[in-house]
Amino acid sequence: MIGLASMFMLASCVRPLDDDAADDAVIPAGVQRVFDENCISCHDGRTEFSLLAEASPTIVRTRSVQRSELLLVELGRIDRSYLAIKVIPNAQGRDKDIMPPPPATLAPEDQLLIIGWIAGATLPDEGTDGDATEETGLQIQGCSIEDYEPSGQSPVEAGIGVGLIPPDIADVLERNCGCHYVDQPARHLLRIDTWDDFHVERGGDPVHAHARSRLHSAAGPMPPLSCQIENGSNISTEDFERLDTWYEASAPDGVDWVPY
Repeated sequence: MIGLASMFMLASCVRPLDDDAADDAVIPAGVQRVFDENCISCHDGRTEFSLLAEASPTIVRTRSVQRSELLLVELGRIDRSYLAIKVIPNAQGRDKDIMPPPPATLAPEDQLLIIGWIAGATLPDEGTDGDATEETGLQIQGCSIEDYEPSGQSPVEAGIGVGLIPPDIADVLERNCGCHYVDQPARHLLRIDTWDDFHVERGGDPVHAHARSRLHSAAGPMPPLSCQIENGSNISTEDFERLDTWYEASAPDGVDWVPY
């Protein structure tokens, strides 16, 4: 796992919130239910911030006291939301304990609701009114090339030749890394169309090494948590293992790669 400061691709696949949207922020009913059941015994206005229903929207764009360089919640940016760091197990960069503090625990599905909301996933029955007990999970949002550009063609240069991305790896990239391949420069920092792209050095290490760290990151994973959120996973086990094995082998080309 890498620290937040070294996540060089953090602008990838995010859904930044504009200032007007931040001013009008509404806590989804499911998220408020999690706050009510797990957080308001402490965060009731007597501490740093309140998570009571009438006050909880103010956590959007409010700075953390413990980490003043971070916001409590910046919608679309898990890496810059201290609330996300506090609830993600094993996340680096938090002050003191995970929240809620032990021995209390947050149910995995409730953790997903909070992280998914911050990441930008669509939750059912958004708003603070209504019966939150009917909310059972997050709406799956695919991150394949087809999801972003249904009529678009893949720019991934794949094949079994020298200097080409192996075909089975290209399939994984096309299914999970779509925002790196479409013409949305505000949403990503780099292209990974070619085998050479994965071997460009950034910060002293090749891109494939950084990509493997992000694949294993809890606080800022790639694919992001807003992609394919199902049973706590943002990528299928098969795709994860295939991509991880390729990265671990230093991303060989189509000639040297033995399909996983």
